[in-house]
Amino acid sequence: MQAVNNNNIVLDLDSINAGKSYLCPPESCSSIIKNHHSNLTFKLISQNIRSVNRNIDEFKVLLSRINIDFDMCIFTESWISTTSIIPTLHNYDLHYTKNNYNQNDGVVLYTKVDLICTIEEPVLNDASCLTVTLNSKTVVIAIYRSPSHKNIAPFIASLDKLLTNYKSYSNILIMGDINIDIRQNDSANSQEYLNMLATHGVLIGHNLPTRLTSCLDHSMIKSNNKMATLVLDTPLTDHSAVISCLDLGNQKYQPERVVSVNRVNYEELLNELSKTSFEKILTSTDVDWAAKQLVEFLSTLLKTHSKQILIPKRTRCLKPWITPGLIRCMRNRDRMHIKCKTEPNNKILKITYTRYKNYCNDLLKRLKRDFERNELQKNSTNPKKTWSTIKSIVYINKQKKSSDELLKMRDSVEESVEVVNEYFANVGKTLADKIPHDNMPQNSLLINTKSPKNSMVMMETDKQCYDDTEKILEIIK
Repeated sequence: MQAVNNNNIVLDLDSINAGKSYLCPPESCSSIIKNHHSNLTFKLISQNIRSVNRNIDEFKVLLSRINIDFDMCIFTESWISTTSIIPTLHNYDLHYTKNNYNQNDGVVLYTKVDLICTIEEPVLNDASCLTVTLNSKTVVIAIYRSPSHKNIAPFIASLDKLLTNYKSYSNILIMGDINIDIRQNDSANSQEYLNMLATHGVLIGHNLPTRLTSCLDHSMIKSNNKMATLVLDTPLTDHSAVISCLDLGNQKYQPERVVSVNRVNYEELLNELSKTSFEKILTSTDVDWAAKQLVEFLSTLLKTHSKQILIPKRTRCLKPWITPGLIRCMRNRDRMHIKCKTEPNNKILKITYTRYKNYCNDLLKRLKRDFERNELQKNSTNPKKTWSTIKSIVYINKQKKSSDELLKMRDSVEESVEVVNEYFANVGKTLADKIPHDNMPQNSLLINTKSPKNSMVMMETDKQCYDDTEKILEIIK
């Protein structure tokens, strides 16, 4: 698309990028932003995850390597229809699309718990979509459009209508896997898509390759503020992650997190304790004074013999099972990936890279599995911690929500209260109706002597089952 400026110079709008863009490894992202774009306060990352359940752990490793505190994480091609429980991210709220067109569809969105925003799911033809409204000026539109939809006209028409709703917004950010290659400027689909965006003042954030030589994962921006886009040259899936950073002005820049541990020199502490007289405390008749003096003395002593030690970036871990060795393995895999792209006809290199990539994936799964097994064994005598560990493994930690939301389920408070009351009044019967009633013969309820050790099973009971159990107990005696 072309336009003419005030000096009668023809401009190619497709070649204009909204801000600077970079192709870089994960470890360079933090330094690029800190050294060149430290005023960019709002940070997002978008990744075609190719099943959120299967690749969430490798994404956590990627976050650990990037070392940026993102305000929002966007997953596309999440395979929501095949996912029974969507994984959670620590310190983030979870949102996802309900209307998905096929088994690969779905947008999963994680927003920081302290980020004040409104999440909605608008209707887009042939695409899954979530909108995040931060204020009256800023909106983020997360989209996944499947490549199975060859005719893009319905999608473009519905996106045009959606953007019209936000025409008064000064900051619009569109992110996700759109599956329209904007590197092919001669493509009719690309031109139609970019022309429509340009009519709303939305420009290209980057046109770097995100899948092989194509730019399918977009960062489209309308804003007068400074911004930057980073594309990661790392093969989490066959799509690269895209990071967008924007200066919203009303937020302070969050500097790189300083990670440190408190180390106590117990040898010196015990040595000083052995030389200290506690006679005044032990002989005091004022119990409150003695307790206060003892606590103050021990606190001062502990502080004196302690020091904060900064943990080097290369050894910091987002999760306990993300070890420095695993990070080194991933970095080596990425270097092999880059070399494969420069030598696409080298079959030996490609086979070596594929084997090493599979080794890295197996290593990640094994480390996490061993960590979870050790956590369960460590907490086996503590039921509360055991259940907490199980919930974290299977991602069923419920997010805390305000009770005020219950009063907004209907148009009025009275109607909302009636809905809540009806739910709790019938929840028992509803759950009971869901219990399957099979026609198993009574003698099949006898205890199975081949059951594994430390196993437990609860079966339906009746008089026949009770009598059978009594007989078994008599035999055991």
